[in-house]
Amino acid sequence: MEYQKERRALEKKYEELYQPAYAVREKVINNTMAPDLTAEEEEMLPKELVDAADGEDNGIEGFWLQALGQLEEIADYIAEDDVPLLLKVRQ
Repeated sequence: MEYQKERRALEKKYEELYQPAYAVREKVINNTMAPDLTAEEEEMLPKELVDAADGEDNGIEGFWLQALGQLEEIADYIAEDDVPLLLKVRQ
């Protein structure tokens, strides 16, 4: 029982520490904030991605579909009917 209380206290502590990073991630994904990339990170971006953006800021289109689709445990459960809905997920 003591272990569970201590674990929950640690989880709560780290949830609070991660919250600012989650808030920034949400803003970048939804295009309410530009990502803060270093010159080195910008050089690592594929040229096709940079050309496709061409000054348009639309957030990261299909972020959650891509993220969930790359998880082996979840990808098999994503059906064709789910794709349009997952493309609209913002948070």
